Amino acid sequence: MSKKGELAKAGQFQQEDIPKLLQQVKDQISKLKGGDGKEPSTVGKSLPSFGEIAHINSEQDLIKAFSSVTEKEVMYKGAIKEMGLSGKIPTFDLEGVSAKKWKDDIKLRYAEVSQKQKLATLTAIQKELEDNLSAKDKLNNSLGKIAEHMADLGA
Repeated sequence: MSKKGELAKAGQFQQEDIPKLLQQVKDQISKLKGGDGKEPSTVGKSLPSFGEIAHINSEQDLIKAFSSVTEKEVMYKGAIKEMGLSGKIPTFDLEGVSAKKWKDDIKLRYAEVSQKQKLATLTAIQKELEDNLSAKDKLNNSLGKIAEHMADLGA
């Protein structure tokens, strides 16, 4: 395989290299997307003045959304202090979602938006590699997915 910064050459890889290359591409995609692959906490929720985080495609708007959540949380805590409140006070949330979860989801979306072109290229490479897997490797992948589904079903 080539070292970082070197160009790949035709004939450099063989059929038996495809599963390993495919796993490397999948790992890179996961790393760029960030998170642990779980669905964001704010799906279906609308951040006031911004809408659903998953639909924001501008890095600048995501920074503004993050700033908005942070500012509102700080102001909420300041109001509690200024009002002299104590005891059991509701934690700050927006649309039933904590500020931490909003900010975590905004960070993940920012990573995804800022890496959009690289993700598109890697996704195209992943499809090409999957299309060129040997019949045996395709079968192994299918059996692995079936085993995961069976385990999820408790079978």
